Amino acid sequence: MVLRARITIPPRIPSDNQVRVNTEAIHNTTLRDTYKREMDAAITAVNRGPGDEASTNDLHNHLKNVIMDTATNILGPSRKRSRNGWFDDECKLATERKNAAYRVMLHSQRTRARAETYHELRRAEKRLHRRKKEAWENQQVCELEKYREQPHQARKFYQQVSRMKPYTPRCSSCRDKEGNLISDRMGTLERWVEYFDELLNNQNIGELEVPPTEDDGQILPPPSLGETVRAIHRLKNHKSPGADGITAELVKYGGDQLHQVVHQLVLKVWDSESMPDDWQRGIICLIHKKGDITQCSNYRGITLLSTIYKIFSTILLGRIAPYAQNIIGPYQRGFTPGKSATDQIFSLRQAMEKLLEYGQQLHHLFIDFKAAYDSIARVKLYTAMGEFGIPTKLIRLTRLTLTNVRGQIKAAGSLSRPFDINNGLRQGDALSCVLFNLALEKVIRDAEVNARGTILFKSTQLLAYADDIDIMGRTTRNVQTAFIQIEQAARDLGLHINEGKTKYMVATSAPKTNQPTTSNRTGQTQTRTRIRIGEYNFETVDNFSYLGSKITTDNSYDDEIRARLLSANRAYFSLQRLFRSKRLTIGSKLLLYKTMILPVLMYSSETWVLSKKNCELLAAFERRILRRIFGPLHEDGRFRSLHNDEIYERYHDRPVVDKIRLNRLRWAGHLIRMDEDDPTRKVYKGNIYGRKRRRGRPCLRWSDGVGQDARQLLGISNWWTSAQNRDVWSSLLRQA
Repeated sequence: MVLRARITIPPRIPSDNQVRVNTEAIHNTTLRDTYKREMDAAITAVNRGPGDEASTNDLHNHLKNVIMDTATNILGPSRKRSRNGWFDDECKLATERKNAAYRVMLHSQRTRARAETYHELRRAEKRLHRRKKEAWENQQVCELEKYREQPHQARKFYQQVSRMKPYTPRCSSCRDKEGNLISDRMGTLERWVEYFDELLNNQNIGELEVPPTEDDGQILPPPSLGETVRAIHRLKNHKSPGADGITAELVKYGGDQLHQVVHQLVLKVWDSESMPDDWQRGIICLIHKKGDITQCSNYRGITLLSTIYKIFSTILLGRIAPYAQNIIGPYQRGFTPGKSATDQIFSLRQAMEKLLEYGQQLHHLFIDFKAAYDSIARVKLYTAMGEFGIPTKLIRLTRLTLTNVRGQIKAAGSLSRPFDINNGLRQGDALSCVLFNLALEKVIRDAEVNARGTILFKSTQLLAYADDIDIMGRTTRNVQTAFIQIEQAARDLGLHINEGKTKYMVATSAPKTNQPTTSNRTGQTQTRTRIRIGEYNFETVDNFSYLGSKITTDNSYDDEIRARLLSANRAYFSLQRLFRSKRLTIGSKLLLYKTMILPVLMYSSETWVLSKKNCELLAAFERRILRRIFGPLHEDGRFRSLHNDEIYERYHDRPVVDKIRLNRLRWAGHLIRMDEDDPTRKVYKGNIYGRKRRRGRPCLRWSDGVGQDARQLLGISNWWTSAQNRDVWSSLLRQA
């Protein structure tokens, strides 16, 4: 047998060798002053750098070098934290000895003595590892206590909590289109590039040609220094940098001279309408959603953009936002100042409450688009912006931010080759949210669907939070007509319906009929029927999670509260290691409960109508956790569980049910102070005329619950009068 072999150099994989600066050190006052001083001195080199005729690339590269050199010299590079901090040299030596004994046992003549030597070394290794890990965990708990007691250390406290949660596996391999596993790093990166290239470039080349934009004659002043400084200070700290490695802290704390240089670069881009290459490149990081960790479709990508670009993008957003606020209809609550998802959840529940009380049906079609933000046809978006009357200068600058955009996939510590992104909006860009809202407004106007008013006085109503849309109609025909019009207009703009995730639901007070059902993972059953609308065949469901709140056909809050209890229980079990720790104080455990479990439990509780049964479920869940926190009581030589009154004597805070009721009162005050034409307020104030209530016991109403809360907790009956004054209402809630 002849064996032929060839020695070759393996293909080089581009690693993520970006220089990371220790930005945590800049929060030290002394180092911050030193950094600012050195930056002021280094800025003088800019005057000897590129001149007025230099390109934006030259200006940006010169600025990047000044910032990174100064930051590296003063703050130093950041150190990567080890995942297993307890595994030190002693553990490594014990493992090497065990492995050596294992090799001797395998490759030499196996004897009882050699086997016993290996087993003894393995037992010694396990004992050492357990001891080291336990000591390290105790040290982590001590650090947790230290961060809680120190002022302004909340971020480090929760970082430490996250590190002590159960380990989440990282994706080092993936599957191709045929389902075959790819394990080598180069093949994995190429597969990710292939996946995102298909996702982000799914339009024809002809649609990518951008027509020239005619100047409308509107002269817009360039950004002022004040605009640039405000945009700099709006940057969030502790965020990952983009391709240039510059973090927000390095710019924010660099001093006035650095801000002036950044402003000059912004003006250069504004006037020349040309962007640096680093601004066009984004690093796409993979975030696992759920399911198989080797399936590419189970991940979503977030893009890390240049910090200097974010400053320019924020300035441009500030110029476009006033136009967008006047253009976008009141049906849209996503990324709108003063609005939230609670508005839409409340509107939906109030419409169902009022119609079902009078025996009326309410039909819902919950629309889901395929990769909504990544599918927008950019050319159609620019045309829509022109039709809305947005100045052409802002349209050209928007087009500039989306031209020649490239992405690189970051996976398993390596970077893929760059690839072009020819359609859709940029993830992580401040402009993307308002641009999508403008695109959806174009869809609604082209569909000629009346998006104003409420379902109480119309046949249809739209509720939207970004790309989460609910078409409500009095009849199936109303919903069908509105959907067909919206779908056709959306397709023209690049948006396509996800047939599998779009659901149809009929809210009715009639008893449920016997239909084929299926059980979900929570043990609940759902009706399995389908409805055909146009060319689509949608599933009809008995419940749907809209904006994180479970909506049922009978508008029952039982399923919603059970879902909240289940989510809060998962949050509790993810922290159970800390709640069981005897070294963690009661104060820290209560802080974890109030900040990491209660918010999960109380999500959208402003819209709830609480029954006695649900109040008991919520109280029982809280007492179970508080009993774990406070532990048993030693009495007469025996340990026993705390009684309910003993728990709240130690808790020194309101029970969860009272917190929910106060939360509902706070939202009621916000609701009363809304504009008269606001759809959320109109659906609350509206009534059904010309109909009789259905037989039987009257259903629980949200307004009745608020009135009862105001009488019991605030001691007032005409709560809506006091709620008109925000200061008075806030004072009453604080006293309660």
